[in-house]
Amino acid sequence: MIEKILRITDIVLKVLEGVPEARDNDELLRFKVHAEQSKFIRAQGYMLDDYARLCINRKVASHESIRRARQKLQELHPELRGDTSPGRKRLAEEMRQSMPSMNIG
Repeated sequence: MIEKILRITDIVLKVLEGVPEARDNDELLRFKVHAEQSKFIRAQGYMLDDYARLCINRKVASHESIRRARQKLQELHPELRGDTSPGRKRLAEEMRQSMPSMNIG
């Protein structure tokens, strides 16, 4: 898994730097990364079935590998974080505070 993430890190970095909207949108990020991996995806008339086949046959990076690469890059480069990052962090802390403690065992 780590090898897959390292292989796409440069592409993810390029997209995060060039397309700020992708910093908060993993779906947009995924499609931009796939378009960079396979330039022909942008071709007019390229069939959705062909794109789906690339995904199914793992010829383009998985959503999870892209997400993990984004997460690590944003950790290392705070300037690449999206606009919702601070709010998301605050909401996560509020959720932790409001959850009742769970006793397991």
